[in-house]
Amino acid sequence: MAAPSWLWVPQLFLCLMVPSAAALQVEASEQVCGCCAGPMRNESVAAVFCGSRWDRVRRGRCCLEGDQKIVLGLDFGNCSLHRLCSSFQEVSTAFVIDLTDNPLESLPEGSFQGFTQLQTLALPLKLDCPGGSEVWKNITIQGNNRLCQDQRNPCNGSGGFDSLCPEGSLCTSDGPGLSQCLCVDPYHGYKCLRQILVGWEHGQAQSPPLNKGQVTQSALRHHKVVAERSFACVHFVQQLCPFMDWKAQLTVNQALVTSCLDYCNILYLGLTLKTNQKLQLVQNGVAEAIAN
Repeated sequence: MAAPSWLWVPQLFLCLMVPSAAALQVEASEQVCGCCAGPMRNESVAAVFCGSRWDRVRRGRCCLEGDQKIVLGLDFGNCSLHRLCSSFQEVSTAFVIDLTDNPLESLPEGSFQGFTQLQTLALPLKLDCPGGSEVWKNITIQGNNRLCQDQRNPCNGSGGFDSLCPEGSLCTSDGPGLSQCLCVDPYHGYKCLRQILVGWEHGQAQSPPLNKGQVTQSALRHHKVVAERSFACVHFVQQLCPFMDWKAQLTVNQALVTSCLDYCNILYLGLTLKTNQKLQLVQNGVAEAIAN
């Protein structure tokens, strides 16, 4: 029997009200491109990069791809910036960024998180290249400017980032000097401890069956204690967050919550997805507290 037509009304409402990803991307680029008045400076590294290809378009201080949706270059030079624009993180697709001739005192930690494609960054001389000298293949001084070129992948070097990722995950770059661990198929979940096998029952994805006795009562008791203590720590972190900056919040989270979750975490391996979901809720609670 066909579904009543009125059941499609909420879905139609969402389609009309929720903007598409492309629309949000265009809106974000417009905010960033208009953060500094005037056109791109012809002598900036971003302008030179933009002029090297016919399919790139200038808009305000941005160099855009031909469809004018993706920001490839950004010229914020001589904009009297004391800090980066609030929407700066929205242009993580940029290959070239020019921040020269600005009274920037410092760049907050994590300012370039997600900028995995960034290959040229021009800064005032008093600022260091994000991530340090080992992150960039070439660092040169040109007058009052510092030029950071050719970002290295921290997972491919001798920094040991890849060794920090748990088994079942892959180290990937997350910006200059930053990395993240992404689960690879068929692993998923907390610290990529769960494994998916397809076709166990009616073609649904399920975890492989466990041997009898693999899940012990001691492991369940440990999980219960950790979950209870972690939730209490999350509540405590939420109370402290209004009085701390972002870096301090991360430190407190690492000391109170993450250390508790990681204690004897090998015991989580034999537990069900439903049981381990409690630990995921703990992490979600901390992330929400810090993000807000």
